[in-house]
Amino acid sequence: MKKLIIIASLFTGLLVYAQTQSENPLQVLQKKVHCGSAKEVIGELMNGNYKEKPFWMGDEPGTNSKYVLMVNERSKSWTMLQYDGDTACIIGAGEKHKQVFHGPEI
Repeated sequence: MKKLIIIASLFTGLLVYAQTQSENPLQVLQKKVHCGSAKEVIGELMNGNYKEKPFWMGDEPGTNSKYVLMVNERSKSWTMLQYDGDTACIIGAGEKHKQVFHGPEI
């Protein structure tokens, strides 16, 4: 009888774990980001060493947040910014960017 109870408990625990995993497969992670004056951050990316230009922009619904992907076609550097008008945060940056979609507008 004890074995049956232990097996049933383990099975129930696995079902609950599987159910919570399938309902919310995303994890919340915390990442350090570098932020500063939007004017200074964007100015440095465009006019400083990186010479990146805006390639894509988007708004986040329900917030004041906007996103911009800055790229340098020559060096292939890229920077993803989130900004709210006064403050800009670098949420990602790297090298070797490439455009992967060349089809018609969606």
